[in-house]
Amino acid sequence: MEDNEILTLFYERDERAIEEIMARYGPLMRHVSYNILNNNEDVEECVSNACLSLWNSLSVKQDISLKAYVLKTIKNISLDRYKYYDREKRGGHDVPLPLDEMDEIDRKIDDPCDQILLNDILSDYIASLSPEKKAIFVARYWYFESIDSIAQRQHISRNKVYVMLHRCKKELKKKLMENGFL
Repeated sequence: MEDNEILTLFYERDERAIEEIMARYGPLMRHVSYNILNNNEDVEECVSNACLSLWNSLSVKQDISLKAYVLKTIKNISLDRYKYYDREKRGGHDVPLPLDEMDEIDRKIDDPCDQILLNDILSDYIASLSPEKKAIFVARYWYFESIDSIAQRQHISRNKVYVMLHRCKKELKKKLMENGFL
């Protein structure tokens, strides 16, 4: 089923929407969540919470990319779970979050106009990257893949991945500073 058909099911409050979301994006949701939490039980709970969140938030017609919206939802729910464990020291995880590497870059923007501008800057920056750098940057900061996993998939050394990410972050930081975000 296509995204627009799934969105229609959500808007019509048809419970098949959840089944279709899981059929289309369930494995990807689990992959992203597992890359953050590294725990199957937590992943399943986060996926379930994401489905509930999608059901509650997609009741009004919106012009969105369903895949991006689903991934943003599961990522945020999984990050909240990770932060809960980290904060409470309850069986905490020893997996460093990629966003920790981007301290000053990843911050909340409250003004909708600033958020749109930031999104445009990030989109333009990512579009300007070479295919290899883009694949590595997106894998690390959107899909939360480990350095080892990226290096293996790209057939390059871990060090090269680190260096490429470091340079990308440095370039992105410069762009954000030029535009007043840092």
